[in-house]
Amino acid sequence: MFHKIPKEKNLIVILDDDKDVQFSLDSLLRSVGFTTLIFSSTDEFLTMPLPPQACCMLLDVKLGNVNGLDFLEEMAQRGLTLPVIIITGHGVFQWLCGVLKVGQQIFFLNHIKIQSCLMRLQIYLKNG
Repeated sequence: MFHKIPKEKNLIVILDDDKDVQFSLDSLLRSVGFTTLIFSSTDEFLTMPLPPQACCMLLDVKLGNVNGLDFLEEMAQRGLTLPVIIITGHGVFQWLCGVLKVGQQIFFLNHIKIQSCLMRLQIYLKNG
């Protein structure tokens, strides 16, 4: 899939394999002034360099056969450092050990609480 990289600052990368979730997150984030770049798979994301204007990633913890936390480790090994908000409809505690091992700036959202998501994005932008 061809991706046109937005030139605007504060680009939010969405990595989720569910088209409905992609659409919802994209619509929400654009409605409050963010720019987004959407990927459906880790392979698709890795086909291009990380845009310098990317300030945060929304990452689904389960991407088909790929574990989102395993992908975080791969990102770290490749030197791709980016604050990550993990979104999941599953339990959070089962993933915490993996998150601590990866050691990146990560925040969990269980069942996507919109206000929490927007507040965390604002924090990442302010600190980034």
